[in-house]
Amino acid sequence: MNIVVPTLALTSLTLASCQLLAPLSALPSPPDGAAASDGSGAGGSGSGGDGGGSDGGGHDVSASGACSPEMLALPFPASGNGVLDGFDTDGPPSPEHWVTATDGDYAVQGGRLASQGGWALWTTKLGATQEVYAKFAGFNDFIYDMSLVMKTQYKSDNCENLRIRFSLTIFRGVTIGYCTQSNLIEVVNDPGLLLEAGQEVGARAFPNGCVAVYIDRQLVLSKAVDGFPWNARGGYVGVYTVTVGNDGPANPEPTVWDDFGAGNFAGP
Repeated sequence: MNIVVPTLALTSLTLASCQLLAPLSALPSPPDGAAASDGSGAGGSGSGGDGGGSDGGGHDVSASGACSPEMLALPFPASGNGVLDGFDTDGPPSPEHWVTATDGDYAVQGGRLASQGGWALWTTKLGATQEVYAKFAGFNDFIYDMSLVMKTQYKSDNCENLRIRFSLTIFRGVTIGYCTQSNLIEVVNDPGLLLEAGQEVGARAFPNGCVAVYIDRQLVLSKAVDGFPWNARGGYVGVYTVTVGNDGPANPEPTVWDDFGAGNFAGP
């Protein structure tokens, strides 16, 4: 996979991730054949103010372009979007609710979802106005990629989605980005957003490209993700991880998730 960074000149980066075997134009339409506004949520499309903004900690929560003040003022999560899986039963994640790239990539251990790498998607497809959250319950000091994924178009591939990524190595901190045509594009990175184990990370995506990120249900980062080709479609949500990069330890502690929730919501 290639990594494309609009504001940084980086070379020779390798990321263990999906390999898309066809160009975007050759991919089939998503299974529901949806048109560009198939979401069940009422998406916002306001053009917000130009002024910069902060959450008080220096993090960018500006209302501008696609991310209007009305969008960013919505409480998170929406009423009714409770926890979908608290991982109460040890063993493989429920096949009724989860699909993974390879059997054994994820397992419920001690009431939490653990993985050494790979992706897992919730099997219910959400609309174009969607949100997702989970507790980042545990990770090692070399965590390379611990992501929430949104608007994933295909259950058979871990590209073609939005990604809210936490890392302690490459792109340290929290990053809003997306994957398309085997390219991982980093849109905005905040290196000051360093999580502690057990904190909840959430994200909300609007049909017009606005993506907002929440830590412990407080808005910390927002950005218009204009280049993602599937902004106006629904898709699957889930999690993704690369436990360590090439320079990490050989037997790292697994990445651990808990209290996964998601759903559609009504935009302003």
